[in-house]
Amino acid sequence: MAKIEISNIAKSFPDVQGNELDVLVDVNLQIEAGEFLCLLGPSGCGKTTLMNLMAGFEQPTKGSLTIDGLPVSQPNPKHITIFQDYGLFPWRNVLGNVVFGLEAKGIKGKAAQVKAEEYLELVGLTNFAKSFPNQLSGGMKQRVAIARALAVEPDILFMDEPFAALDAFTRYRLQDEVLRIWQAKKPTIIFVTHDIDEAVYLAQRVVIMSPNPGRITRTIDIQLPRPCDRGEAGLSAYRQKVFREFELIHEDGTDYAI
Repeated sequence: MAKIEISNIAKSFPDVQGNELDVLVDVNLQIEAGEFLCLLGPSGCGKTTLMNLMAGFEQPTKGSLTIDGLPVSQPNPKHITIFQDYGLFPWRNVLGNVVFGLEAKGIKGKAAQVKAEEYLELVGLTNFAKSFPNQLSGGMKQRVAIARALAVEPDILFMDEPFAALDAFTRYRLQDEVLRIWQAKKPTIIFVTHDIDEAVYLAQRVVIMSPNPGRITRTIDIQLPRPCDRGEAGLSAYRQKVFREFELIHEDGTDYAI
């Protein structure tokens, strides 16, 4: 049995006139435990909505969605989401932010501190444990958010375009960091992005989505070593394969830019 089973999912929202707007239609997907999967597509294709359904923040209009064989009806403390905006508490230092997630799980005192320090070391922020968020760069803030998420040892890590607002060099470093941590801890990762290079570099499998309404158009297995050289010919070949799939996605003769 797959870790996540999505069967004939559809999701609609009322528009400004009160009519139902289809955001997702007929989505079917299976995700294995420990898999690193990217949802890739242009704005408006429903990839974040699909992630929110898996995370329990939204409920489908129809279809079924299960994790470990159980219907998803609400957020689960074993399933953690990382967003673009970091979500750090400005009044807590770096260590305190990581400890917060552990306290919410019922781990307190010295035990929480020790575990928080372990994960700060994992993301390379041991020397910044006493710093506050306003003293950190964007990339460092995102590393704190990753440490806080991983410290509670989630089964599933949902990541919604977490590096979109970062400069290219910081984004590359954090991509490598996430790959290293995934290989060390093996959580199931669902990573939302509109960046083809990022999806191909990170994922074992890229799920390509298209809009109007949102649907899965293709799934591509990425059979490369992790991590791999960014200049590797195989990486470039997969990038071109994914790009060609997007060239085939059109409506009324118009290609969707990603």
